[in-house]
Amino acid sequence: MAKEDSILNLMLAHHAFIESLFLIFKDNLAGNPEAAPLALADFKNQLKKHFVSEEKAVFGFCKDKRDSELCRIVEILMKQHEMMMDMVNNIEIALSVKKETDSETLEKMLRIHRDIEEKELYPEIDERFGGPEKKIMIEEINKIVLEK
Repeated sequence: MAKEDSILNLMLAHHAFIESLFLIFKDNLAGNPEAAPLALADFKNQLKKHFVSEEKAVFGFCKDKRDSELCRIVEILMKQHEMMMDMVNNIEIALSVKKETDSETLEKMLRIHRDIEEKELYPEIDERFGGPEKKIMIEEINKIVLEK
């Protein structure tokens, strides 16, 4: 299978992009606090698209297979999606009232989440699913992420 047909490789690129947006937010928070809310909004928007693309395009295979180990991982990841969005929303609120924010906890959760996906989930998906199934997943991921 061609490298570009790899869910892992596609999501590595997504993760790197999201991580760079988070670092821009942190840099603004430290050095240019007036720009931090806009940087956070960019990060939040892309993070949300990423989560939606995973949940719709990738995690859907678990609908009928709740008992598999892979689906247990997916359940954990979906709970983490909710937790991380709550953290982002809390940071957004703190910024709006000029309170101190806790971006470190979010950063740790992002790393834990990324590691589970990149080391456990995506390699397994790449191995289990054939070319046509992965092609559909990749097309759906790209469609969601590129939406305005």
